[in-house]
Amino acid sequence: MIPYIIHVGILITLCFLFYKILLERQTFFVLNRWFLLGCLVVSFLLPLMPVPQQWTFRNTERVEIAGVDKQVVGQQSPLQNQVTQKKNLHQINATQNSGWSISSTTIWAWVYYIYLFGVIVFGVNLLFQIAVLLYQSYGKSVVRDGKFRIVETGDKRAPCSFGNTIFINPGNYDWETYNQILQHEKIHVSQIHSLDILLAEFALVFQWFNPFAWLYRKNLENNLEFLTDNSVIQTEGIEKSGYQMSLLKVSAPHLPLGITTNYNQSLLKKRIVMMNGKKSSVHSVWKYFFLLPVLTLTVCLLNKPILSAQNKQPQKTPAVNPTPKPTQHRKVNISSGKVTFNGQIEGSWFATIKKDKISFEFKSDDGEHWNSNSEFNLIEFPDLPKNAKGTFKLTRDAGAATFEGKFDGDRGMGHFVFTADNSYKEFLDQQGFKGFDDQELFGCFLVNVTKDYVQMIKRNNVEGADKDNLIALAALEIDEPYIKSWKTLGYDDLNAENYITGKSLEIDGQYVKEIENAGYKNLEFDKLVSFKAMEIDGAYIQKLAKARPGTDLPSADQIISYKALEIDDAFVKQFVDAGYSDISYEDLTSLKSLGISASYIKGFEALGYKNIPIETIVSFKSLDIKPAFIKGFNDLGFKNIDLDEITSLKATGVTPEYVTSMRKKGFNSKDLNKYIQLKSSFE
Repeated sequence: MIPYIIHVGILITLCFLFYKILLERQTFFVLNRWFLLGCLVVSFLLPLMPVPQQWTFRNTERVEIAGVDKQVVGQQSPLQNQVTQKKNLHQINATQNSGWSISSTTIWAWVYYIYLFGVIVFGVNLLFQIAVLLYQSYGKSVVRDGKFRIVETGDKRAPCSFGNTIFINPGNYDWETYNQILQHEKIHVSQIHSLDILLAEFALVFQWFNPFAWLYRKNLENNLEFLTDNSVIQTEGIEKSGYQMSLLKVSAPHLPLGITTNYNQSLLKKRIVMMNGKKSSVHSVWKYFFLLPVLTLTVCLLNKPILSAQNKQPQKTPAVNPTPKPTQHRKVNISSGKVTFNGQIEGSWFATIKKDKISFEFKSDDGEHWNSNSEFNLIEFPDLPKNAKGTFKLTRDAGAATFEGKFDGDRGMGHFVFTADNSYKEFLDQQGFKGFDDQELFGCFLVNVTKDYVQMIKRNNVEGADKDNLIALAALEIDEPYIKSWKTLGYDDLNAENYITGKSLEIDGQYVKEIENAGYKNLEFDKLVSFKAMEIDGAYIQKLAKARPGTDLPSADQIISYKALEIDDAFVKQFVDAGYSDISYEDLTSLKSLGISASYIKGFEALGYKNIPIETIVSFKSLDIKPAFIKGFNDLGFKNIDLDEITSLKATGVTPEYVTSMRKKGFNSKDLNKYIQLKSSFE
């Protein structure tokens, strides 16, 4: 199960994206407020709710309760012993992580300490802000206006409120503006908006690492401003245009504390747009209900399922301290005071013969606890029962498996029992691979981890080799020549995890030489892994270099980013041919990320804009500025518009259509900056 705090972060992120995509532009500000508050609370509570097993999409484990059959040697009284269920045997494959159990303990410990440090820092910061506000609220003179407490400050800080206290400097505003500010802040107080902000800040204390939590808090505060603005303009005696003008007058660089509700915000333009925008139709309310199936899906995917249990009666002696356990029978023997385990694992097998190979699928008897697929050489099974039930056996260093069943043609099925070799387990202990249980020994049997192989690993001093990755090393056939080949290449400090990763990705000496010949010598192993995972080969590197002749190759990290963004030589060459021969790798990344092509630039060149800086091109694309946008102003008589001015026009929403409409209303200027000022101030 994923950690609780990560689960909460996922839900907050989903709720934020849902709000941003579907609800932000809706003018149901009150509904949006309760939506944002509700989602915040649900995000912290929903992960605590277990889900019925039939609802979950996760693989669940049915626990079988059985009696424990114990055999006591040299004792007459019954032995009461509880055998703890070990981890389930899953499919053994080449992707088994190596050496991770040791390193992950340290890594996750550091992650926990860093997270805890962040919680403490942000928690103390929140308490400090509250303490400062309480001091300012009750440590200064107050003017009472009914239930409202007005603290008159002496600085240029923007007006704000917290609880039932309003902070404002009356000397900064004329009487009409001052009254409208008070009306605005009184609505914040009356509707208890401080509670929303405090809840969002509390969430940030525990979600400080989540960027979407910060965006969530910002959008929650923005909606409170929309809600308050809407309430103010509906107040009798307040004109919308006059109120909007007061917003402009209150613009100030000094921001109040983060846990206050602020009269002045950086979202001034958006607030004015929302006040003037068309009210949302009641028919769009359906969008809010669409969150329910989304949250239901997350519950089925992420929440912990309720385990079901199946009771099974013991066949011999009554159960003593029954414990959950898989289909695995253990006999506990006491001899000379020493407890040993002679384990057996049994289940069903299904096999298919293909040429000289035979593929087995092993399952537990109830089909729930574990399963594994393994392939063997057919020559290892000389006595397969054909068309009649029979018994055959396979013996390896780790133990022996006895099979019962039959084959019809190339397919067979039946029952098996695996018995671990106790001397093999003792050998592993002596070699330093301690702690193997019967299930893990069965894994050693399936991939044929021989004693010679274990000795080879020890002989080559493979760092980090332990019981958690020994099976993976053998399954991937990481042999002595492979280990020595890396040392020959100069990689003397690789560990077991590195070997497993390299073999899984088929990184060998030939690939390393290919990358070196392309210009990347002495790469760190992690970079080689990234190169191979991204399918970066010598041909790709050489084509990129040819597209930008006379320039240095990008760094290893840069070329990895290139491949991730699917930047190829054709993409680079189009900009070189367009005159950007010295284009940087960072600029190419920005261009690709925004989907900018050379044809986009040529559209501006046709209007007379030559050699446009890449930074400007990126800004144009980010603002969705197209050549037709500029041409529209040209047709109105505005020629040779400055590049920065074009950006300002688009950013403020000044379009050729807007200029035309203002001219019809009598506002006619040859200076486009006048239209920008007009648009920013009154619309």
